[in-house]
Amino acid sequence: MTGSRQITEKEKQEVLARQGLRCFIDNHPVDSADDLEFDHISPYSEGGPSTIDNIAAVCKKHNREKSTMTLGQYRDRLALKRFFEGANKRRLDDLLEARLGATHWGQPLPNEVDDNAIAIFTEAGEQKLLLLTCAATGEQYFFASIPALFVRNDAELQPRPLEVDRLWELYRHLQTHTQLAPAVCRLVGKDVLLFDGQHKAAAQVWAGRTALDCKVYINPEVRRLKETNLSAHDKLRQMPFYTSTLLEKYASMATEDWETFLLRTGPKTESAFLDFVRTVANLSKAEALKRIRSMIYRDILEDPDNTLRDYITEENRGRQNPLTMYRLEKTFLAEFVAAPPLNDEFESPAYHRDEERENLVRLLNIIVAESLTGRWAPEKGDDGHKKAARLYSAGALRAWVPMLKDALAPALQLFDQEDRKRILYRKLDDADFLTMERLVQRLFSHKVWTDPDPALNDLRYDNAKRAKNMLLGAGLTTNWILGGGA
Repeated sequence: MTGSRQITEKEKQEVLARQGLRCFIDNHPVDSADDLEFDHISPYSEGGPSTIDNIAAVCKKHNREKSTMTLGQYRDRLALKRFFEGANKRRLDDLLEARLGATHWGQPLPNEVDDNAIAIFTEAGEQKLLLLTCAATGEQYFFASIPALFVRNDAELQPRPLEVDRLWELYRHLQTHTQLAPAVCRLVGKDVLLFDGQHKAAAQVWAGRTALDCKVYINPEVRRLKETNLSAHDKLRQMPFYTSTLLEKYASMATEDWETFLLRTGPKTESAFLDFVRTVANLSKAEALKRIRSMIYRDILEDPDNTLRDYITEENRGRQNPLTMYRLEKTFLAEFVAAPPLNDEFESPAYHRDEERENLVRLLNIIVAESLTGRWAPEKGDDGHKKAARLYSAGALRAWVPMLKDALAPALQLFDQEDRKRILYRKLDDADFLTMERLVQRLFSHKVWTDPDPALNDLRYDNAKRAKNMLLGAGLTTNWILGGGA
């Protein structure tokens, strides 16, 4: 076969003797050799050897579906899809455990540190590595190729889940390109915790690599690393975090400061906490407010009763979803959460953040029940799904959420301007929620959501003013929601 792309009948029989009547891609059995086709695992056109070891038998369906991918890439692509199916979130630890095996992965790394060097001990023996010192912080670190079975995700510094598309693109890229920057870890005792470069690490392990190039800090100051990592991915825009990841990181930082703040004397208000955060972290007012908002938003998102969470892309990656964290933040959270910082004392009867969270979750659950439950079904694309898709298109959502808020205020007998701004920042009873349910049902019953006019497809554009004018032009107004008009 050397120098030739053609496969002889004898060679086909040799492949079948080794592989059996099974498809190389997923090992499923086939009825006969007639159901199989033969191809190079590494393409002949790209220098793959034309030897029996580089030939595999593939079912006709898979051989056509793989398109321009190699057999090995296509097999890994399908395996990757199966890995992500049925899971809301997959993290680096999940992938390492799946690829390396639960009995092998997650081992502590034996090591000995002195002033100038570190010795690490693996199956390959002892490695003596020079310790370097950061000129800015004085913290020590070293570079090493570390067996992946010793590496774990740093949940404290890196809460972000893996993203299947990004992981796949890195997998393909790193098969033919070098890794320019190492993964960044910290060594705490014998634990190697990776907090930057998780997708690169995951991609290489998925491709079969058993060791990872790492830069490893030795017992660094965690707060400083959190601030550094956050700045790199937000203000400095090294690689922008998704909204959900920023929210988690900001909330985590604010929660740490919150616990310290509560032990101090003096006023216990959000305004006082804002000043405290600015001082501790040397932040601008805008940056400190972002952290406090994130802490409030996270409590709402993580409330166990919040059924909307299952319809947010970042929280449920197993399907197409109507919402992203960005849209949630710009609509429901922006409209229904009283803007911090408040001056109400935390333990006084005037402070209602807990009630606000419970009220918003209950309102969101009403909205989910009336618009998504039993309706959101991208795989069907039926009339119920089409209506839900229009309701949650970018422009429509930006228009009807504030419209609903404007209708709820008079329905709840809230006429003071400050009360209208803090519409859910109070105690509400069951009768109030029956009123909310009636208004939500009224809003979603309007004909604009099912009108076949193609012009209404423009509601998908993220332009709140334009979308609102379209809804008003169709007769959907605050007054209509309250029961006025036809």
